[in-house]
Amino acid sequence: TTLLAGAVPGVTKEMAWRLVGILFTNCFEFRISDIDARALYPLVSLVNHSCIPNMRHSNLINKLETYGDVKTENDSQNGDTAQSHEGGEIVVMQFEAARTILPDTGLTIRYNDYMMSQTQRHKFLSEQWYFECQCSRCQDPTEFGTLTSSLPCPSCRSCTVIPSTSSSELWQCNKCSYQESRENAEMREHQFMRIADTKPRPYNIRTCLQQLHDLSRVLHNNHIIIINLKQKFLFAFSINMKKVRNLSPEQRQKLSPLFVAQEKYCRQLLTYHEILDPGSSGIKTKLLLELRKVLLIQTRVMADDPSSTREDLASKLVEVKNLNYLVYEKVPL
Repeated sequence: TTLLAGAVPGVTKEMAWRLVGILFTNCFEFRISDIDARALYPLVSLVNHSCIPNMRHSNLINKLETYGDVKTENDSQNGDTAQSHEGGEIVVMQFEAARTILPDTGLTIRYNDYMMSQTQRHKFLSEQWYFECQCSRCQDPTEFGTLTSSLPCPSCRSCTVIPSTSSSELWQCNKCSYQESRENAEMREHQFMRIADTKPRPYNIRTCLQQLHDLSRVLHNNHIIIINLKQKFLFAFSINMKKVRNLSPEQRQKLSPLFVAQEKYCRQLLTYHEILDPGSSGIKTKLLLELRKVLLIQTRVMADDPSSTREDLASKLVEVKNLNYLVYEKVPL
């Protein structure tokens, strides 16, 4: 701020602090030509935040046209010849509705990543944007029934600890009388995240599933840590259709439990994302493509199995056809 105040005439140190504050709280980050930058949009800055917004926003880099032989008013007054103005790039903010927006509904966007726990969102928004979110997701301790931020109760060990409805600083068990502070809940969550961030050795399907199984015995099935691990597993060990086709029927049958698990994860993740991020999105498209791939492989396994019925096989193929329509026709979810 001292540098800014000294470099720009008429800018006091107090004004410099205000300008820096505006830069960090009202500007939007973007990347252009390998350069991280920020842009201030006066109208966009008026749009409020929600952890479950009704609009999506993205930065578009538009090319400016090159204008040749343009003579400005100053050029004419100074007797200068016409000059060529080279084109460049301009960053434009694009909005699109994430879902149907009813008349007189306030427009909202998301400042954070929705794949964050309640403690992570609270910390990020309070430290970066200086407010406490009061959106419908943050006001619901269960986060629309997902319990994605819940922690195991250390007292009764059979239920979960979630934020209290009366105080955001207090967490309590949804069954027994156990209570703890937000700070303590954040510390416990961080411990589980450290375990999840530890890469299994050796890194393979068996060790990753074991890590997922161990944490699933403690955390809720929809906890953000479990969801992230399932998503990582799904895409890290994505099925190679060509390799599967080259396997023998016996080998494909042996891998059948893996295909079933991948289908289960795809369906769970699609449901989870639709609850916390309604509408179409890139991650849902990827999951739909992965589900389509898994179902195609399962039809091959069923075709190899004499005990499979034609009705079961036809049912799978119909679902694959419907997924093709969803993904390739870009039907809104």
